[in-house]
Amino acid sequence: MKKAKGAKRAERGFSLIESMIAAAVFTIGSLGLLGMLVSSSQGMAVSERMTHGTGNGRVRTDDPRHCFGSTKAQRIDPPAL
Repeated sequence: MKKAKGAKRAERGFSLIESMIAAAVFTIGSLGLLGMLVSSSQGMAVSERMTHGTGNGRVRTDDPRHCFGSTKAQRIDPPAL
């Protein structure tokens, strides 16, 4: 009994074009994920700087040595996280 032409083609596996298209789709998806990773890293760095700045401001306003008219300027490091 003869097999249909379509069944014979299905047994051969993927063609070169199909493999190239799959590689292109994978590459585009990977580049999208890489872009999201870079954006997330930059956002995290900005958030960390803002957190440190807020902590510094809070320490300086809570400490009476940093009130207006203070004659001695002192550096106070932010609390350890």
